Amino acid sequence: MCQPLKGIAEKYRESIREIRLRNGKPVTFDVGGNKFFVCNGVLCKNSVGALSVTGKEISEVLEKATEGSIFTYEKQLTEGYLTLQDGARIGIGGQLSFSEDGRAYYRSLQSMCIRIAHCIEGASKCLWGQEKCNVLVCGQPASGKTTFIRDYAQYLSQRCDVLVADERGEITLCDGFDKNAIFCDVLLWGSKKFCFETGVRSLSPDVIVCDELSMSDRDSLRYALTCGVYVVASVHASSEEDVRAKLGDDLYGLFDKVVLLTTPDSDAVVLQKQGKCRIV
Repeated sequence: MCQPLKGIAEKYRESIREIRLRNGKPVTFDVGGNKFFVCNGVLCKNSVGALSVTGKEISEVLEKATEGSIFTYEKQLTEGYLTLQDGARIGIGGQLSFSEDGRAYYRSLQSMCIRIAHCIEGASKCLWGQEKCNVLVCGQPASGKTTFIRDYAQYLSQRCDVLVADERGEITLCDGFDKNAIFCDVLLWGSKKFCFETGVRSLSPDVIVCDELSMSDRDSLRYALTCGVYVVASVHASSEEDVRAKLGDDLYGLFDKVVLLTTPDSDAVVLQKQGKCRIV
């Protein structure tokens, strides 16, 4: 089962966004925003006769993805996902058990969502050539938020000192991130609290870039801003109203620009203090 998937994944590496495996169901590929199944070793639009997987095969894929060292990723798995060494993120679904301290453990695997990380030069072009400021990048899952901030971190690093607080490894582990023209400092796997506080003191960044901001990060964010450091962050939200509801007006108000994304292929919408403008 793994061989045809591997061949397709290698052939469409630059355009695959997600691979979904579900116990007893056909494998699906998201290629360029379109859903495909696998028939006779090639992508097809019809699910009839398409390649399907079992729970055992899903476990085997995880075993191969982690190079036989699942225990290395044990801490991440308790959060329902793991990030591989190339930046790909695997979300896990299945039957759970819980320890006395509330930590989750998987009794069996039933589904897997593999999100492929991409370095796309120009993904953040709508902000190029503008003054440094605090930027919040918003969108629903798979809208391209991490791709956007990854590209913006690379762009900024050629103009100022950038620290990437990569809590889950999804920003900097992507193939192509650490090329010769990139000059970012990286704190990998640390919490935002640690990365913001320690990073400001020890690495003196002009800008901190991070993923998945939440209300619990308020103090860390304020600490960086009071130290004169700009922040670029992402958040799950589908609209300006959604952002305000999730972060609160006080946290939302700390950002100078808000970038709204719908899909990786759509134009960004940038909200600024003077109102809304579309950047083409």
